[in-house]
Amino acid sequence: MKDEKEKRDVINVTVNVESIANAARNAENLDDLALEIETLNPRKITLEQDIYTLKSVPANDKLKGKKRDFAPRVVGIRSIEVDTISNKVKPDHITINGTLDIPKTGRKVVKLEECIFATETEARAVARVITEIELEKAISIQDEVNESVNMIKKQLEDDRF
Repeated sequence: MKDEKEKRDVINVTVNVESIANAARNAENLDDLALEIETLNPRKITLEQDIYTLKSVPANDKLKGKKRDFAPRVVGIRSIEVDTISNKVKPDHITINGTLDIPKTGRKVVKLEECIFATETEARAVARVITEIELEKAISIQDEVNESVNMIKKQLEDDRF
């Protein structure tokens, strides 16, 4: 038992759940979501380090390409191993693996796909909060649709036209 306690890693994650939840509720969709969070300082990134980013995709593949008022999305975590670091590709940015540009000055307000985390735990905490809010929105719409379906069924059953 004592060995188990000694082997556990302690990770301190500071995620303002309310701030993230409010931003997700207020965003029209996850592409417009602006998060006020601490992301990884690009000057602390090292070679062969794993960094984590977030990406949203439609929860239902059948909705791809269709225009809807609300199309629920899920958030996935991408792990990226740092192979190259350059500060010469784009001015005032550090470029990771030739494709990921991070401002040297850092930012606190970022889009979902601009979030970069040093640990999977941090990325997972943010993804969980956003996904919970997407579920709230989807359930709300489901309830509204169910009410409409029940009304239409009742109209047909009662032969009220």
